[in-house]
Amino acid sequence: MADSSLNPPAPSWSWASVKGIILPFDDKKIDVPLVDILSVETQPSNGDPFGQLCGGSLTLDGVLFEFPHISEMLLDHRNFRQKPSYNGDALALDDCGVDDYGSLDTWFLPLAVSSAASKHQDLNICGIILQKATGTSEIATYTRIGRAVVSHEGDIAGTGWLLRDWIPRPWSRDCYQTIEIV
Repeated sequence: MADSSLNPPAPSWSWASVKGIILPFDDKKIDVPLVDILSVETQPSNGDPFGQLCGGSLTLDGVLFEFPHISEMLLDHRNFRQKPSYNGDALALDDCGVDDYGSLDTWFLPLAVSSAASKHQDLNICGIILQKATGTSEIATYTRIGRAVVSHEGDIAGTGWLLRDWIPRPWSRDCYQTIEIV
C-alpha cells in the first residue's frame, strides 16, 4: 500500500513509498527484460544521499497496454477471486478501494518475463499498473498504483479480465514509447 501521507512524498515507483512489507525480488528470476531503463533520478531531502527522498523519476522505454478500470474490477472482485485460475499474489493495488482510483484511465507496463512469478506456469509477464500523473512534462508521466502478472494472452492474474489492447510478444520497436514514472 502506498503511503501518500509521507511528507515529502517518495516517488511512487520506489520501495520508500510502500506502507507495509516489502517483498524482495531476485533478479536471477528474470528470464526476459521487457523495458529499457533510460534514467533514474532521485532527489534526497536535505542533500543526504542515504536519507529520505523528496522526489524522483524513472524513465523507461516500454509498451503500455490499457488496463480495465479499477472500479469495475473491484466491483467484480468477489466473482473472479473464486475462480480456480485466480492467483491472488499476481494482482496487488497500492491502496485499498474504489475511491482511491475512481474510473481514471489505467495502464499496464510489462517489465519482465519471469518463470518464477506465479504458481501458474502461463502467468509470467510481470509489470506495474500505472495512471497518468498531473503536471506538464515533455514525455508521458505516470504514477505507479500497483502490480500485476499477466499471461501471454493478456489475462490479468488468471481472473479472466483481459488487457483491452493486448498484442502477443514479441513486440515491434514501433510499439515502444518513452514514459516517466514519478
